[in-house]
Amino acid sequence: MAELNSFERASLYVALHVYFNWLASGVREPPVEVLSFFESLGVKLPWITSKETAEYIKRYRAGIFRTDLNSVAREFLKDHLTALYRAAGYVSTEPADSLLAMTAFAARLAINAYLSHIQGDGSTEKLEQQLHRFIKTHLIPALEHVKPPEKIFSNAVKKLTQIIKDDAGLLAKRLSHQTSL
Repeated sequence: MAELNSFERASLYVALHVYFNWLASGVREPPVEVLSFFESLGVKLPWITSKETAEYIKRYRAGIFRTDLNSVAREFLKDHLTALYRAAGYVSTEPADSLLAMTAFAARLAINAYLSHIQGDGSTEKLEQQLHRFIKTHLIPALEHVKPPEKIFSNAVKKLTQIIKDDAGLLAKRLSHQTSL
């Protein structure tokens, strides 16, 4: 994957959130623009969702499914994420450890970084560092533990996770290059 500029990165995280929101909603009409966006990145996502997948995505909580964390860390993950969101001025109507809250927060950070970039206010690097830490610490591990009941959606989540991992790597490389200048 080629390095994304700040607008493309914001588009990526917004598209990721919209896709998971569509999956959780169980609505029949797919977000065609989002599916086309991911197709441009080489990932063809399913256009039809099932009730089972919708329920799974809607009920997914990282605090339950992230088996890479010990039981105490899983128990307090929701509180940790809530505090992280509040510190960034973000408020979610979804549980803090849900996919919808986490993807929305990543999208918000990416949008803020883009706006900072075009306004030239000097906080772009800080926002991109926050985004990078969040996706490496919370979003990617959560996505790695998402296992929808249908194989087609499980494969789609794996592909989406790889795109986010690739972006995290490119972002880290760029941020470390900027720091060393």
